[in-house]
Amino acid sequence: NKNTHDPQSVHGLVRVQCEYEAIAYGTGIVIGSQLVLTATHNIWDHSTRDAYLTENIQFYPGIDGKSMPFRAAKVKKVKKMFIPEGYIKLKKDDYALPVLDRAVGEDTGYF
Repeated sequence: NKNTHDPQSVHGLVRVQCEYEAIAYGTGIVIGSQLVLTATHNIWDHSTRDAYLTENIQFYPGIDGKSMPFRAAKVKKVKKMFIPEGYIKLKKDDYALPVLDRAVGEDTGYF
């Protein structure tokens, strides 16, 4: 599977468990051993004007359609989130930096 090797392996799916059993998806890219770059709008709850709870956000590295080469052992939960003040106040600077609970970048590589 080509997605188990850098550079494809660093791309992944950001999965967010929203209210009322809804699920939202976005993309992310591994940029450090535990750090992912994604868009803030992927993890932002517009009704509460705050990020979704970190325990409701997961990252699946190397995903390609239905193929998830790191699925069972490598699904990462977010333990901390960095969101720029510009997004919080003005909806500018649409990026977020989720910090994962494990060092996925050691397996996937990172930019």
